[in-house]
Amino acid sequence: MPENDFVQETTMRSRGIPLFQDGGLAEEDMARINELAPSPLKPEQVYARSMFLCSTQPCDSDGCRFTRSALESVAQFIIGQSVLCGHNRNSLPLARFYKASVVERGAGEEGEPVYFVRAWFYWLRETSGAKDLLLNIDGGIYREVSLAWKYDSWRCSICQAENGRCGHLPGSLYDGKKCYRLIEGVIDVLEGSLVYKSADRHTYLTGVHAERGEQETPPLLAICRRDDPMLAYLESIGAVSDKQELDERETPLRESAENLWARCSCIEDVHRYAHRFLADRGICLGEILPCGGNDSAMAGSTVGIMRRSGVIGDIDLCQRGEDGDA
Repeated sequence: MPENDFVQETTMRSRGIPLFQDGGLAEEDMARINELAPSPLKPEQVYARSMFLCSTQPCDSDGCRFTRSALESVAQFIIGQSVLCGHNRNSLPLARFYKASVVERGAGEEGEPVYFVRAWFYWLRETSGAKDLLLNIDGGIYREVSLAWKYDSWRCSICQAENGRCGHLPGSLYDGKKCYRLIEGVIDVLEGSLVYKSADRHTYLTGVHAERGEQETPPLLAICRRDDPMLAYLESIGAVSDKQELDERETPLRESAENLWARCSCIEDVHRYAHRFLADRGICLGEILPCGGNDSAMAGSTVGIMRRSGVIGDIDLCQRGEDGDA
């Protein structure tokens, strides 16, 4: 195997079909919802989704950056608050937050862990516009989110001085480092909104599954060369959650992939990776890239492979027409 091949694990999000299927709410979710509802509600009376609402990433638009402790305060204050549209506080709520937690998602530019507040919200199925809201969320039309909050204390990211006593200006560069307000003292959360563009990167609407051990879409295990332009594209849109060099030793990924995407120069390599990484009833999409490498190839001819009861076999794939429709 070429030394510069590697395996990456990435979650792919398709917006062609509704992404979050209703599977019922857990008892814990309903208990939390009913702490807010004056009259007891049943699972069949509500819709629920969640959002990654804010993070410890720096925000260039306001020069602020939440600390981990600030996110814990946000997760506490957001419960019971309203979900609005465009921070319009003259309108009635679309939904209401009923639980939240701080979760780790990836790493920052310097390798530090990045934390997000994930907040769950619900709304009533039988109200006007309820199904429209569901369809727009699940179809990707409503996607970006934003938080309205208050704070009373912060530190300078350059020198750690409190509340601007040092004179460093947020947004300015000092010895190549940008100054931010490190927010610590969050004292209130006003609401969370659906917006046209998030100020905080990688904050968006998502499903409700997490604490029930489910996934919106199973992670996709993709195998390609280090210089594959497809890898560069996936990283540019934030779709790569992890990557590592691929070697011939036993790895935790062996026979673990429900979905495998192998971009190789020959069908033999695709079959070899399918044998190594596909879980039972897993499916592999193999792309055979043009000879001479894949330095500029974004797509090649395709083959489908499935593992069933330990046996690897080819499967038929729908052919794509000239007009681009499957």
